[in-house]
Amino acid sequence: YYLGDSYLKLGQPDKAVEPLENAVRWAKTDADALYKLGVVYIELEKYEDALAMFSYATAFVPDYQEAYEGMARVFAILEDKDLLNYAQGMVAYSKKDYSTAIDLLLKSAQAKSDFAPTFAGLGLAYEAQGDLEKSAGAFKTALQLDTYNLTAQQGQQRVQNLINNQ
Repeated sequence: YYLGDSYLKLGQPDKAVEPLENAVRWAKTDADALYKLGVVYIELEKYEDALAMFSYATAFVPDYQEAYEGMARVFAILEDKDLLNYAQGMVAYSKKDYSTAIDLLLKSAQAKSDFAPTFAGLGLAYEAQGDLEKSAGAFKTALQLDTYNLTAQQGQQRVQNLINNQ
């Protein structure tokens, strides 16, 4: 990890790939290594690979601001406004600006109604605002779209426990 990070800081992303890929193989849940590898892939113009790394990182750290900023950078490069709204909404969520997060995520959800991470993000933002019913509904939609969405699975359990204890 540190070797790859050093190469990245030296502006040598091509040399950073192997050590960071090794770091990810060794510790598949290391969100920092996943994020760094995503940054390397952006530098190498491997945008789909970068998005995959950022997505994996945020599965383990749902408020990983830098990973969402990386996603936003890629979606801007790819000119995908709908998913840019998702990434920017999650940046806002990570900064605890929940109303902005919800506004951006709702725009993304309207345009990309089949993108589970948007609904998982809405679930998180509604939960943070204390709107447990909307949160539960958003997590349910995310899980209908992707039964393996870890953020939605954990969020649904957490919110259901909060609702049951009210």
